[in-house]
Amino acid sequence: MARVSVTLASERDAELHLSYQVRGPSWSPSYRAHLDSSRAQVRLERLALVAQASGEDWQSVPLVLSTGQPSRSSSSSLPRPWRLDLAPAVPPTPAPAAPAMARLAAAPKVAMFEASSEASAPSFEPTVLDSAYATRFQLPQRVDLPSGGARLTLTLEQHLLEAQLLTRVVPAQEEAAYLVAQWPLPAGIWPSANVALYRDGALVGQGQLDSEQLARQGLSFGR
Repeated sequence: MARVSVTLASERDAELHLSYQVRGPSWSPSYRAHLDSSRAQVRLERLALVAQASGEDWQSVPLVLSTGQPSRSSSSSLPRPWRLDLAPAVPPTPAPAAPAMARLAAAPKVAMFEASSEASAPSFEPTVLDSAYATRFQLPQRVDLPSGGARLTLTLEQHLLEAQLLTRVVPAQEEAAYLVAQWPLPAGIWPSANVALYRDGALVGQGQLDSEQLARQGLSFGR
């Protein structure tokens, strides 16, 4: 327990609030993606795994989660000097004959499914504040979080998103075809984390949700 004594000179009574940072509490993101292949829609759930080892049990406390990393370094390494010199002259070599152009194989047609505009409102959402550097989630209810590192799973928000469905095959490696979904992530900061993948109500596996990889390659939802 820390005791702080504060002496103020004020003409009237006032409330003083003190805040401080401790190293024990932490949270890690996790996701669940539910694909409805008949409607080409993905219900994306953002989860939080919260734990704290501050040495004091938290009873009915308000909780605000942020994707910011206060312990992360704010500076980069200094550049090292590059030394340049003139390369020695190289005698020209005769250009090789141009090879015959190979016939390009026709690209396989990508199977796409028509998306529906139906959307259902999420069942639970905390107050979300997006900024250029972090996304903050303020939970509307108070939580109990014992000390010792036990994880508490919280649902932060859900989004119903229109997806583009593709059929991807690699004949040189495998005969099977896989269903791939691509969709744009909503606004905010989406840290890379594990995602549980569900297809038409069945769990098909685990993946990694990364914004750049999702836009470039999508996520595979099984054969």
